[in-house]
Parts: sequence; C-alpha cells; structure tokens
Amino acid sequence: MELNFIFIVLSLLVQLVKCRTFWYNCSQYTITLLGQQNLTWLDVKATCESSCGYLASFTTTTDEVSAVLNHVNHHEPGRYAIGLSRQPGLDRDIGANWKWETGEAFDSSIPWFVSSWTEPNEPPSTHCGIRIDSTVSQLLDLSSTSNLNSQTTGYICERKRKTCGFFRYNNGLRIPLDAAYFRCAKLCLRQCYCIGVHLHDGCHFVTELNEATTLLKLIKID
Repeated sequence: MELNFIFIVLSLLVQLVKCRTFWYNCSQYTITLLGQQNLTWLDVKATCESSCGYLASFTTTTDEVSAVLNHVNHHEPGRYAIGLSRQPGLDRDIGANWKWETGEAFDSSIPWFVSSWTEPNEPPSTHCGIRIDSTVSQLLDLSSTSNLNSQTTGYICERKRKTCGFFRYNNGLRIPLDAAYFRCAKLCLRQCYCIGVHLHDGCHFVTELNEATTLLKLIKID
C-alpha cells in the first residue's frame, strides 16, 4: 500500500513540472510543463489568473519576447500557450482581431508559423487561443477548448510585482473590481510607474493615490 501511495505521488509530480521562475523588467514569468494533464487554453488561462497573474502578453518590446523564449529554450524548448486570443466570428487574418490578455490588440510584431500550412488556420467561428513555438518565435492558433496536451509543451504565466489584491475606492470604501476595472488593472500592471487607475473617459493610469481628488481608483495590495 505504501509503495502504491509513493508511486501515485511521484506520478502527480511528474505531471506538473515548473521551470525556474524568472523576472524581466517588471514582469515575473513562470513556465509550466503540461506533463500528462489534459488541459485546454481556457484551463491554463484560468490557472494563471488563479495565481494573480495572466497568460503571458508580449506587448512591450521584442527584447521581452527574446528574453522569455531564451529562458524557455534553455530549459525545455517547445510550444507554449500564451495570452493571445481571438473571439469567434472575427476575421482571423486581421491582426487587430487578436487581443492580448492585457487588452491590447496584436500588432503582428511576432510572425505566424509557416510550414506546409499557413497559420492562423482555425475557422473564424472558433474561439482561438495562441501558442508560441519557442525555437522559431512563431505563433500557432488552436481552439480554446481543444486539448493542449498532444500539441503543446506547456504554458507561460506572467505576473507583475508580486501583486495580488485588486480593489477600487468609492467614498473611502474598497469594492471588488468589475470587468472594466479589471481590464484596466491588467494594463496598469504592465507599467512600472503605475500604482492605480481611474476610468474617466477611458482607462487612465495614476502615479499617486489621492482619494480626495479621484473618487474611484484601483489600488494594488502587495
């Protein structure tokens, strides 16, 4: 019985293997191998968000992509789910229809995978997530509800400054974020100088928290 228990525990550990977490600029990245887990793009998106992060969104510079993929290739090269997706019904060949988890539109700075077929190739009616091939730095689409296991090595989570709690102020009271504030919060987290946001005529960053002058703001609780 004891040997069986040890075998089960070891099997579970093999199924979920994390490469070393590392920092680049203001972002902390964790590369997780799928092992034998049967997960979809939506599953790994939820996993990243449950640890106060999100699937990696490469929206700053090409240096960011290079740094992350160099780290990945040093440990376990392959194809990894990242935070780029397209909603069903949108033209797959229009770059702006693909959105990063932080809300920005895809600017086509990372090329699509080219082989005997051309990416993206999922039907326009499908909700798609993206994987990146670390060896060639190219993108591949996949239905967000398809099993990643047979085609994907793992996924990359991104997190900013070890920050987890998100609230907004309303007359001095902390209120959990609604969807609009949460999207704005993700954008804020990608800026080293941003400590909060307000939503007057769009998403605006603030560098000083001042309840007297701004009624509704987001704060980050370390």
